[in-house]
Amino acid sequence: MNKPIFHAEAEKSILACCFESSECIPSVMKLITTEDFYIKEHQIVYDAIRDVFEKTNTGDIMAVAARIKEQDLVNRIGGLPFLYDIIKYHVADVVNWKYYVEIVKENSQMRHFRQALNKADSQITPDTFQEAIETVMRAIPKEVDMESDLIPEIYKDWYEKFLRGEDIHDNEKDMDTGLHFFDKHHTTGRRGSMMVIQGHPGAGKTSLLWNIFYHRLITGYKGLYFSTEFKRDMAVRWLAAQATGIKLWRLIKGERKYFDDDEMERLQEVYHNISRFGKGWLIDRGRPSLSFIKATAREKKIQDGLDFIVLDYLQHFSFPGKFDNRVQAMSDFLYELDALNKELGVQVILASQLSREARKMGKPVSWGGKGTGAIEEAAWVVGTLSGTELDPGNRGIPQEDWDLKAEHNEIYTLSITKDRTGPQGTMVPMVFEKECVRFRDLTIEEMDFYEQHSNGKGRY
Repeated sequence: MNKPIFHAEAEKSILACCFESSECIPSVMKLITTEDFYIKEHQIVYDAIRDVFEKTNTGDIMAVAARIKEQDLVNRIGGLPFLYDIIKYHVADVVNWKYYVEIVKENSQMRHFRQALNKADSQITPDTFQEAIETVMRAIPKEVDMESDLIPEIYKDWYEKFLRGEDIHDNEKDMDTGLHFFDKHHTTGRRGSMMVIQGHPGAGKTSLLWNIFYHRLITGYKGLYFSTEFKRDMAVRWLAAQATGIKLWRLIKGERKYFDDDEMERLQEVYHNISRFGKGWLIDRGRPSLSFIKATAREKKIQDGLDFIVLDYLQHFSFPGKFDNRVQAMSDFLYELDALNKELGVQVILASQLSREARKMGKPVSWGGKGTGAIEEAAWVVGTLSGTELDPGNRGIPQEDWDLKAEHNEIYTLSITKDRTGPQGTMVPMVFEKECVRFRDLTIEEMDFYEQHSNGKGRY
């Protein structure tokens, strides 16, 4: 609970909105004060905007610059170019000004509340317990109560435990993937983080992403899936194959003669569940741009709530700039995407294709060569998906007699090259059931078989 609570992007967005349209300034001024901004430079700029607006009824950037210069505060913001950078490099949609204000206001309330919590927690003894409770209550603004959305769930839980005299700790839940070995040892669902799944074409990246998407939807989370390959009807068939275990090609055919009564019943149940979700959205637009992704995600977050975003896959999205500078454009895309997931408090799961050079060398290097650094920098977890040519159904058969036909299952591994809070260099094994395009955990017998034939790699 010691990490500063603020949102730099939201603070910049408010200032950018004020510069872009003076019409929103009166409303902004009614809702937030200078002290609601955490970053000192933003406080100075916001103060200047207020002063200029009160005198001229505008938020003219030249007048704001003159006001800051008049107050001899130019050096405090690092120079006047700081103002122009807000507009030049920070694209804010003016119609969303209220959303940005809500974020900044909420963070301000959280900082204020946390100060009181820390003070109470440090001073509490059996003799001062009631006094500590009163300290916490005084920290809550009069217009806010414990049912308010301005008090985040973590602090509501803290307060309830505090009243009961229980130990206080951060119990924020990590969204899992449904794959036990992966979830047990790695931070697979941390909000505000990015998870990257790498692999060569045909490695199963899309199947794994749909696996995670479907699992989270049925466990109550809300997800947004940007697909550059699937249309909605194909996506539904893909989900149905994973949920029922029915071969995908039969679902694509879609004729009644391909299904027995039991399979039809299972299909009806799955389709009914999919229709009831209402918490998962597929965007099948060709090559979405970053601005489109941001606008769509923010809209879903505001209107319906949003827990995670899936992008399949990185190289198919639209990057600004010339093709010869594509690596830099991809880096900028990733950094902006990372800022978005922190702004919205969601997790981004991203698929990325391995480069041709990486496939030749057999090394987990991302597409784009130098672009690999951007992935490593922005991502919280990076895993490289690949097959092992081990068929768990052929246990006990000599290797030279293994039958590797397409209809058989295969053991795949997800090589974890980065995890900021977990082990790195590990191999997460899973079975890929090819015909119903889904991944699952290994059974005990399959795990023994895998460890015997993988030279001990992948052991935890």
